[in-house]
Amino acid sequence: MPNPVSASRAAASIALRVLQAVLGEVAKDGKVSLDDIARAVELIERGTVELDRAYAAARERCDVEETGGAELAGDCPEPC
Repeated sequence: MPNPVSASRAAASIALRVLQAVLGEVAKDGKVSLDDIARAVELIERGTVELDRAYAAARERCDVEETGGAELAGDCPEPC
């Protein structure tokens, strides 16, 4: 059985990585608005179905960029 603290840390880590990825997508000149942060947090709070859709959309965008020869700096979610 997983340790509850480890599970909590893992969940927090995932949420923070998703938040970072979502905010990275909307950043302009390295900055985001408070509204962008609020929308990203709401996305995470909606749960796995919404996150799965967001992940799939991000992965699809990365696949398109990768086939176009774009170099990516780890901004794309890794395939399962």
